[in-house]
Amino acid sequence: MPRAACGPMAELLELENLGVRYRVLGGWRALLTPRAPRTLDAVLNASLRVAPGETYGLVGESGSGKTSLARAIVGLVPHSAGHIRFRGHPIEGGSDRALRQVRREIGMMFQDPVASLSPRKTVGSLIVEPFRIHGINRNLDTEARRLIDMVGLGPNYLRMYPHQLSGGQARRVGVARALALNPALVIADEPTAGLDVSVQGEVLNLLTQLQAANGMGLLVVTHNLPVIRHVSTRIGIMYLGRLVEQGPTRAVFRSPAHPYTAGLIAAVPQPDPDLRRDTPPLEGEIPSLRNRPSGCEFHARCRLAVPRCRTEAPAYTAIAPDRGVACHFPLL
Repeated sequence: MPRAACGPMAELLELENLGVRYRVLGGWRALLTPRAPRTLDAVLNASLRVAPGETYGLVGESGSGKTSLARAIVGLVPHSAGHIRFRGHPIEGGSDRALRQVRREIGMMFQDPVASLSPRKTVGSLIVEPFRIHGINRNLDTEARRLIDMVGLGPNYLRMYPHQLSGGQARRVGVARALALNPALVIADEPTAGLDVSVQGEVLNLLTQLQAANGMGLLVVTHNLPVIRHVSTRIGIMYLGRLVEQGPTRAVFRSPAHPYTAGLIAAVPQPDPDLRRDTPPLEGEIPSLRNRPSGCEFHARCRLAVPRCRTEAPAYTAIAPDRGVACHFPLL
């Protein structure tokens, strides 16, 4: 099915002030602990955009809300605030048919490649499942062979079950499944997690090759900065569910504007034994989402914090073309 026309300046995906809230207490537990918070905000006021053919990297520590944001885009978790637009049209509030079409054009690679595959189905059945879900009439045997060949695995893998696959093989099956319907956007959640370095390179090269061939947009969710530095064109840094900095990847790595971004980049291990650190790049632990700090939520870990940072939350502001930061005293 041909894709809808997209103007030269149109964005593929746009998030505007997105929020994701989970209920953490209910029923008897809420009655027994009346002062405890009943909800948890995993994502707050997140705004980003992904252009056609672009690779956007979403980076942050574990628990920063990256996966919750990614799952909200495809409707696996509901969003509590904000708007999601795909090809300029809102995803929420549409008809079931419209939502189904959007989900057909967005592929998802999950964080755990083996756990995301049903253990009762063969690889061949799993990678053609999107055709069955969307009622697309194709020769499924032919499609299965095409997809398994596309990701560099032989036809003998079609008869295997997920428990018979290595991590890298399961990841390739996930790629085939996500790209089965030729989506306009693929969301890859930690695509290199748990893989050997050589296998990481193979998976990333596969994704970039398929992106070049299909022209799809990529939203890569990861905590691996060296990986995202080499594969993304733009980057967003998340902290406690908020986007604290965004911009072109090269510019952000060359001169980070937020102290948190600078700390993450400085924390990347260097192969030179002479490059020793006198002090840790980031101090302390990431706070609990149930007990968010006042003011700037990074102030307790920031060496540059002043009293204003403890009481006043910084607004997200533009500091250069296509760059923004949420900090009272940006490093630029």
